[in-house]
Amino acid sequence: LERTQPGDQLILYYAGHGSRDPKHGGGAFRLRDGRLPVAQIFAWIERRFRGRQAILTADCCYSGALALEAPLRAGRVAYAALGSSLSTVTSTGAWTFTNCWIDAIEGRKPVDLDGDGILRLDELARYAERRLGFIDGQVSSFAVANGFPSTFELGRTRPRRHPRRSEE
Repeated sequence: LERTQPGDQLILYYAGHGSRDPKHGGGAFRLRDGRLPVAQIFAWIERRFRGRQAILTADCCYSGALALEAPLRAGRVAYAALGSSLSTVTSTGAWTFTNCWIDAIEGRKPVDLDGDGILRLDELARYAERRLGFIDGQVSSFAVANGFPSTFELGRTRPRRHPRRSEE
């Protein structure tokens, strides 16, 4: 974080284990040598990150703590937070949420819900919500704060070649 520059954007992605953190009033990521409270992650970003926009996302139990914490932060950093579950429940071990991010990174058309060729953050959030609900019977979480645009552009869709046409 100390090496960031003004104008940089931060994307934090965590996949692993999460837990409730009643001591700090939220959730925590479980690490090999302990726990990292979600509130501490936000505090580090606010102290050390020199950019203005941060996307925080997690595929773990209680990951909705990110979406609860983001709106509580007032300051210069605009936040978007996406989690594979609500802050009060466990998550699936099927990695469906992670697969939704992979679909977005690869520019797959199903993520582009309005079909305009542009992948937006709010579309990814709705896509993940639908996939998690349908496949896992689970509810994901999403929040933006401090002016982060929910329509933030992640990229464009990539055309897929038809297998038979690629042989021609």
